[in-house]
Amino acid sequence: MERTRRLLIRVLSSLTVGLALVAIGGYIGYDVGIKSGIQEGFFCNALNTQTYVSVLRGLRRSELEPSIRFLEVSVNAGVVLMTPQQDVLAERTTKAVHDTLLLVKRYRDEYPWSGTGEEIDSRVAKALANVDAKN
Repeated sequence: MERTRRLLIRVLSSLTVGLALVAIGGYIGYDVGIKSGIQEGFFCNALNTQTYVSVLRGLRRSELEPSIRFLEVSVNAGVVLMTPQQDVLAERTTKAVHDTLLLVKRYRDEYPWSGTGEEIDSRVAKALANVDAKN
């Protein structure tokens, strides 16, 4: 009886310690993930703002062709970065990505452009061809 009680105490103690470690690990992983997401958001926003300032400077200097090219390349890069990850995104983000791709599709229909290289242009064309206006 005493032996069974000691064994039960050991098992319960081990289980409690194990669950505590899992909880701590989960919290640390969650905390690191949230902080990483915030960092990425700030980093992307900083790069976007730099892009806007560069384009605005070019437009104010009447440097239209380099400014347009810069924006066109940025649009293509955005399309390529958004398309392969849609299956892991939250519904709100998926809708924003879809709406953005639809906007780009309509823009490209009105102003066709290719100039980021054959592979990127092909990936953009494929991504835009798969955009459904009804969603």
